[in-house]
Amino acid sequence: MKKLFKIKKENKGNITILVMIMGFAVILLTTAMVGYIFHDVKFTEQDKERLRALNIAEAGISNMFANIEKHYYEGTPLPVDDLNADGRYVYEREIEDDGEYQGKYVVTYDTTATKDFIIYDVISKGIDKSNITRTVRVKINVTEPSPALNIYDFVYAKSMAALSGDFRPVDGPFYTEGELHLTAGSGISQKGTRGPVMVERNLYMEGGTSILDVESVHVKGNLQLTQGASIRGAQVNVGGNLKMDGGTYIDAGLVSPLRVNGNISMTNGTRIGESGRDLTLVCGGTYPSQPASPGGTPIYANEFLSGPPYVFPEVDFDVGRIIDEYYNDVKSSALVINGNLNLDDLHPYDGSNGTNSLKFYREGDRCKLEINGNVVVKGNLQIGLENEWWIEAFKGPAACEVDYSGKGIIYATGDIKTVTTLRPENLNDYPEKTLLVLLSDSNITSYVWRDYGNVVQSNVDTYPPFIYVVEIAKNKIQISEGGGKAAIVQGTVIAGNILDANRYNARIWYQEGIADALPEELPDNSSSGRELAITKGEWQEISN
Repeated sequence: MKKLFKIKKENKGNITILVMIMGFAVILLTTAMVGYIFHDVKFTEQDKERLRALNIAEAGISNMFANIEKHYYEGTPLPVDDLNADGRYVYEREIEDDGEYQGKYVVTYDTTATKDFIIYDVISKGIDKSNITRTVRVKINVTEPSPALNIYDFVYAKSMAALSGDFRPVDGPFYTEGELHLTAGSGISQKGTRGPVMVERNLYMEGGTSILDVESVHVKGNLQLTQGASIRGAQVNVGGNLKMDGGTYIDAGLVSPLRVNGNISMTNGTRIGESGRDLTLVCGGTYPSQPASPGGTPIYANEFLSGPPYVFPEVDFDVGRIIDEYYNDVKSSALVINGNLNLDDLHPYDGSNGTNSLKFYREGDRCKLEINGNVVVKGNLQIGLENEWWIEAFKGPAACEVDYSGKGIIYATGDIKTVTTLRPENLNDYPEKTLLVLLSDSNITSYVWRDYGNVVQSNVDTYPPFIYVVEIAKNKIQISEGGGKAAIVQGTVIAGNILDANRYNARIWYQEGIADALPEELPDNSSSGRELAITKGEWQEISN
């Protein structure tokens, strides 16, 4: 019995130990589970912070997208706080939520240009408020926008334009797909219709020439100013190099940014910008160090950037196509005149085919021209008389000046020459109801036989035009010839080759709204514009 009782006592102790072991196991398991739960909560919090840091980094990328859009559409400079050790632009911004600080992003970027894109290499580091960081790198490809352009919105020359004289021969928007030469005090202004001045090749300005108060100046090639030339009050873009010498200036109300893809060279008393006015200069090459000397800083700019290059709109207008397409469309229905046509005091004309008509006659001391629809001259056209004895006898331009009425187009297979005034009978009807369009398959020359002398030159901004027309020639257009011949044309001229307003007393005033007033038979010749295209590629998260 004692032995039996002894065995029972030992079993009881074993059960107690077993219960204690099981209790300790439960405690350990519970502790482990609680620790794991707390550990998991900690990881979850860290994941939240890491996710927030990633969101902040993406916010930096989105901010860069918005800045690029503003830069191209509104001309706003891209943000720059500093340059980092790698020469990349850098800026940072804080993120708040209901006024509570959440973190910040630090964006660095640089640009490279290819044939098709301007590529922004953007790195955005997102820093959470707990200092957790994540970094994202994105390549942003930008195709710079180009506007839709209409050839009728400009005074236009296909291959080259030469402007000379003691005042600015062109007033209004101007475009040449070749070079522009401004000499002997000439230039371009925009006292009337504003718009761009666009030169696809090089722009040469010398001898006190000027481009004044225009909307913008775009030069795809090089821009060279010498001998006191100046550009004032414009937004200037140069695709090549800018060379200035001999007291030349680009100043007085410039619009930022002034962009030069190449180098800037300035010698002998030149200046860019003006003291006390902010100017952003974007230069892809070298430029004179700043400042050059106390009080002699050649470039007055508050920001110097090496941002994206200027891209000239790719436009290819075709004057020959306009003329050929017009002729092919109307040749079967137009009033056709075989041979040369002279319209002057000695040669009245009256012709009609029912729909289209042309009438020219003298009435008192004036000549009258009535035009309706489409007229085809299979030869040369001359309006006005060009005989010295007649001018001497009557003391006037080709004996009588011409008043015209109606709206129509005269097309000549040969040259067109106007040697007298061509004014609408009622100026209030021009150009909406009264408009004469002259088209030549060859050349157009316009002048008036009268020695206006200094009268025109000293009052050029207020002196009335002599000729109110639209002139379109497949080859050359010449305005004035000097030696007592003067021409002030109001409307526009479009030369398929050379525009020569390279004489004294030559002036072309662009008529606002002329493109909308043209006869419907005149073919359209617009370039297709390109919207700003921004695409994101090569997204990657990189180590901090």
